Order: sequence, then structure tokens, then C-alpha cells
Amino acid sequence: FKWLTVDYSAPYATELENQFGDEKISLMLQCTDPNRFKYKDYDLIPAILFVGNSRKVMRPIVQHAIDAELDLHVYGANWESLIPSKYIKGEHIDNSILSEYYSKYSILLNDHWDTMKKYGFISNRLFDAVAAGATIISDSVQGIDKVFGGAVYVYDGTALGLRKQIELAVKQRKEYNIQRQINSQKVITEHSFKKRAYALISIIESLQ
Repeated sequence: FKWLTVDYSAPYATELENQFGDEKISLMLQCTDPNRFKYKDYDLIPAILFVGNSRKVMRPIVQHAIDAELDLHVYGANWESLIPSKYIKGEHIDNSILSEYYSKYSILLNDHWDTMKKYGFISNRLFDAVAAGATIISDSVQGIDKVFGGAVYVYDGTALGLRKQIELAVKQRKEYNIQRQINSQKVITEHSFKKRAYALISIIESLQ
């Protein structure tokens, strides 16, 4: 008897393969919608963007940005009791205009919950943001360099490390303008919903 697991994490897929040796495990990473997330040049907002709800706990990358005294703009719910109000710019950005926000801010911050880090689940936001041509700084998660090939700056989990990576990314943003377009197209080509749908169909057909 064989069954199929479609998973979002290469490390976790390997763990399942080790756990269920005779079973069929297929890796299927997160993906993006190129109709909504695509490269476009905007007049830059010289600030740091974070989009995400707090879940009523402090998220380390937000704390590090505040500790580094960055010009941080936070969009998300349940931040009022956690960070000064000057950083909170709204509770929600509609998905139809999210690509524009990713593109026009100087830097976009991304993070992973602890369970995502533990099992190597790469944030969906990274696929959308790279497709949008954003300049992104993220915490570390296994497989991030393999999937994005250096398109995402990774910091060391400290306020000082975050500031250093932001300074580097801001300096290189204009220089890497063409590379951001290349990165965008690569994600759209390799990690679209259409690509995943074809892969899923192929897997189903192989089981028949």
C-alpha cells in the first residue's frame, strides 16, 4: 500500500521519507500568483516595511528593527500593546495592491514562526515578494538560499545584524535593479500556481 504526501518543506519531506521508507513523498513548495505579484518600478518610499499580524506576541524581526532605530512601517493586527503607535500604519493591505507595497518600499522584512524554522517551511511571503521585485531581508530558514539563490538577504537574528544587512541592501538596490527583475521572472517561471497545478496533475497521473 502506498499513499502520497505533498509537502511544503524539503527538510520535512526528507524526514517523512525517513519515517515512511516505502511511501511516496513529493515535495511541493509554496508558490505565487504572477497575475498579482510581478516586477514594477515605483518611486521608492525610504522606509522599512513589515506586513503581518502579531498574534499578540512580539515578532523578533520587528523588535530588532525597533532596537536598530529604523524607520519602520508595520501593517497588521494586534500590535497596539506591543510596539509604539508611531510604527503602526494600518491593520491590513488588500491582496490586490500588496505587490505594489512590496515593490515601492526600500526594504521589506520577512520572518518565520519557530515551527516553520524547525521544519524548514519557507514563508509564502518570500515567493510573492521576490516576484514583486522587492528588496527583502529575512531571518534564516533551511533551504532559503537554495530556493532563491541569493535573492533574499538573510540576517543573523540581531538588531546590529539587521541594520548591517539593511545598509548593504539599500546600497545595492539600484545596482541590482536588473537582478531583481531576473529574480522576479525566475520565481514566476518556477514557482507559480500554474506550475504547481501541472506538477500535481503529473503526480496524480503517475499513480493511476
